[in-house]
Amino acid sequence: MRLWLALAFVVGSSVACSVPRDAGFAEVRDTVRERSGYGIKWYRGAVSEQAIRDEVRRLIGSPLTTATAIKVALINNRRLQATYEQLGIAQADLVQAGMLDNPSLGVGVLFPVAGSLSPDLDLDFGMNFLSIFTMAARERIAGARLQQAKLRVGDAALDLVSEVRSAMYSFQAAQQLMRVDLTIAQAAEASYLSAVAFHDAGNIDDLQLAQEQAQYEGARLGWLQSMSELAAARERLNRAMGLWGTDAYSWRVEQMLPGVPRDEVALERLESLAIGRRLDLAAAIAHTQELIHRLGMAEDWGWLHGAEVGAGFHRDHHGDVMLGPTAGLELPIFDQGQAQSARLLAMLRQSRGEVTALAVDIRSDVRLLREQLLTQRRRAAHYRDVVIPLRERIVKLTLEQYGFMLVGVFELLEKKRDEVEAYHGYIHAVRDYWIARSELRRAVGGSLPKVVRPNMLPPPAAPPTMPP
Repeated sequence: MRLWLALAFVVGSSVACSVPRDAGFAEVRDTVRERSGYGIKWYRGAVSEQAIRDEVRRLIGSPLTTATAIKVALINNRRLQATYEQLGIAQADLVQAGMLDNPSLGVGVLFPVAGSLSPDLDLDFGMNFLSIFTMAARERIAGARLQQAKLRVGDAALDLVSEVRSAMYSFQAAQQLMRVDLTIAQAAEASYLSAVAFHDAGNIDDLQLAQEQAQYEGARLGWLQSMSELAAARERLNRAMGLWGTDAYSWRVEQMLPGVPRDEVALERLESLAIGRRLDLAAAIAHTQELIHRLGMAEDWGWLHGAEVGAGFHRDHHGDVMLGPTAGLELPIFDQGQAQSARLLAMLRQSRGEVTALAVDIRSDVRLLREQLLTQRRRAAHYRDVVIPLRERIVKLTLEQYGFMLVGVFELLEKKRDEVEAYHGYIHAVRDYWIARSELRRAVGGSLPKVVRPNMLPPPAAPPTMPP
């Protein structure tokens, strides 16, 4: 009777255990929303591919903004959706850890070789009773793995948000730089055509004409290079948003690169903030905790292997029936679990070293990105406040002298090219500022301290047109 009760208990425990569908995703979603301001969805087959495609096309049907691009990426990036499955795997492992091992049933029939004897019948029923005592330890280990999965999935989502921001800044800058390079190429072409006319009239020699042609050809190469960089920036954004086919060519961005804000975020104590908020560091710490649980389990139960208890039934050829308990134990003569414990101890030391190294790297990244942010801010301000006004003044003064026929058209076009190239450098500086800001936000854990008085400077202006 007790044997059947034990069997009923095991079967009932197995049936009662089901795998939760959420798998901790709600916690991940709340973390990502709090850090980035955007929600995430895990489809798991609940939404058809066509429904996702329709939503994506609705979003990219209007001029793309950074916010829209992030929304598209979070619902359409299939690598991110695949990453969410880590939660389902870890959750299933946690449920499995809380289950008892299935019992085993053995049947043996011995037939007589000669004579009229009846066959002997053996029935054995047993289960690994160690699974009862190690269940709590196994659940702690699986729980630590689930916590790692949640942290790594959240970190992957924040990584994607940061990648879309940087890709959008790069694309906006590439669009403006291509237009600047086109203006430079047009100026060089105008200068070269004027040189051809002057050369035909005998007013300049072959050397001056060759120099003008060299400048023109160099400007054309610069424009072609900027077109290539624009295509690369577009594909970087396409990959982040998970777009392909006609969708990869149908979207457009009309927004210009935003200007540098007048008031910078608070940049003090960012290192300690990053250490407390980085999800990849928290995942590494959770991995260390998992190894601690595994080492404890190995030290407590590693010496005991394959212990089973159960019941046996035997009926001999006389019809006599015997029933009684059975037990089996693997003798720890050679393998007492010492190698496994040593291996786990080495892995634990390794994990602790990696946590410390990652914390050092995080602090270094924050310091470097903070310096890059401030440097690019000063660089953009110097272009805006000094270099561009100076180039504009030089062009204005050259125009006045050109009006009095004190300088020629080549000198005027050269000064105009210098002015346009100053806009080129300014756009580069503003782009690098926003990319550094996006990467610093990611390095700190997904968000930066808020500015008390957000006040934006004007965005990079379009380059001036060339004079007729």
